[in-house]
Amino acid sequence: MPGVQGRILSVLASTDAELTMRTVASLAGASQNRTSELLSNLAALGVVERREAGSASMVRLSTTNLVGRWVRELASITDAVLVEMRHLASEITPQPQCLAVFGSFVRRVATGESDIDVVAIVDEQAGQSRELSESLAGWCDRVAQLTGNTVSLLTVEDSQLVEWIGQGQPVWVKIVEEGEVLTGGWPQGAVAA
Repeated sequence: MPGVQGRILSVLASTDAELTMRTVASLAGASQNRTSELLSNLAALGVVERREAGSASMVRLSTTNLVGRWVRELASITDAVLVEMRHLASEITPQPQCLAVFGSFVRRVATGESDIDVVAIVDEQAGQSRELSESLAGWCDRVAQLTGNTVSLLTVEDSQLVEWIGQGQPVWVKIVEEGEVLTGGWPQGAVAA
């Protein structure tokens, strides 16, 4: 869910603990007034439980309200999408040496407008394979259908990746560090032992 209300619900879905409204506002990057207004509305709908504790209002996502439960389930949608992406990746023929997703999707900060960044690591021969290129394009199309997001695919030869990592190129070091492998594995020399 976009906007301030979406950010507030994301904060609440990430924990079972009660939080002060001030903490929710801070974590959601929202003003205290707007957070208080939205949380009051959500409490009136039963999506959020609210109780007073001295001068503070404590809130948490309701576990008895159906919408509250759905919000919590939606918060874990990235994990479900990764499982499906792995399944679809197992059907790529021939298999790349490594297929990994990275960027905002893996960091769980993607929005509806974000693309899904993916890197395919191939050896020199596979890099020239039309069959692999077509299979990867089909995989990207299926993932885009699944998520509603565009998939941005980078195809890199394994020797080039190892060279870039060895040179300490920050972009590639970060991709390998944060990348979530969907199939295969990083080439030898691309990851620290």
